[in-house]
Amino acid sequence: MDIVSDGSGNNTAYVLPLHTVDLATGRPTTLGEVTGLADGIVDIAVLGSM
Repeated sequence: MDIVSDGSGNNTAYVLPLHTVDLATGRPTTLGEVTGLADGIVDIAVLGSM
């Protein structure tokens, strides 16, 4: 899981398979399938806006 902050107090968590997670409720939202990547991916990193 990776959590990104927008600098205004809002945080979004991302997990694989690709979901966001509401940090207040723990409820996941599916963003879609991750395709075309090498097998064995175990982690992701999210780059917040700069």
